[in-house]
Amino acid sequence: MLGALRSRFLPNKILILHPEGKQGQAIEQLAPMIKGQTTVDGKATAYVCENYVCKLPTTEVAEMISLIESGDQQE
Repeated sequence: MLGALRSRFLPNKILILHPEGKQGQAIEQLAPMIKGQTTVDGKATAYVCENYVCKLPTTEVAEMISLIESGDQQE
């Protein structure tokens, strides 16, 4: 997932990596809105959020990109 994001130019987007354990807790203190955002079935999971609302999480790279690009079209 990170590779797919890094290969694109995504201006005006914020990416927050939410690792598990103590590192994740430190990130949660900086961005408390991600506290409930966990992995799905133990896989890397993307939460695409816009205007304070998150879409359903996905573990599929193509779906993540589609969600991000559909948000770009609304701007």
